[in-house]
Amino acid sequence: MAGSNEINLSECKRIVPLNTWILISNLKLAYNLLRHPDGTFNRDLAEFLDRKVPANAIPVDGVFSFDIVDKSTNLLNRGLQTCPRK
Repeated sequence: MAGSNEINLSECKRIVPLNTWILISNLKLAYNLLRHPDGTFNRDLAEFLDRKVPANAIPVDGVFSFDIVDKSTNLLNRGLQTCPRK
């Protein structure tokens, strides 16, 4: 309708690309699964859903990464270092 301020849901889905709409829907679903009714987050489930990416020893744009695990706290740290220029 011309001149109307109403937003039609089917028009919105056509405006946003499908892959973007699916990504946003997945993020909303994950947020709702992780959130408790009191507003806090379920950290155990969040850690389960977290994508773990290994460190990259092959330099990308002159930077490589490595992992350091603190044994006393079992905390994982990701280190980034520039490669020496040749």
